[in-house]
Amino acid sequence: MDWPAVLEGIKEDVCDNVADDPEVTTSNGKLPAFGASFARGIAADVANREVTAKALVGMIGHHADGTVLDGTVVQVNWAFFDDPIDLIVSLNAPGQRGPIKLEMSLKDATWQVTRIWLPPVLLVQANGRT
Repeated sequence: MDWPAVLEGIKEDVCDNVADDPEVTTSNGKLPAFGASFARGIAADVANREVTAKALVGMIGHHADGTVLDGTVVQVNWAFFDDPIDLIVSLNAPGQRGPIKLEMSLKDATWQVTRIWLPPVLLVQANGRT
């Protein structure tokens, strides 16, 4: 896993979700420049502290309400090559309210996870911590 790349992608998603929050936008739907920067900074800081590879793996083994699953496995919804060295996969993790998508890239003859897109409900939960 290319953890720095995965973490940056998750921080982007969390920050985008904060910036799209209607409670903190102006009448034109945008955050004021300082507000957007401040919100993104806080969201990125929380992601740096709270998002770990262990936590991501742990999500797959738990229901959205936090209860542990009974050994049910992750199922692949679909997979396709974005280009010759990038594979996009959509996974159904039992107990989650949406698919988890990931991108795998061929680097030095090995497949590495380079990006993870979490279900929106998990991003909302992350925003609740900011």
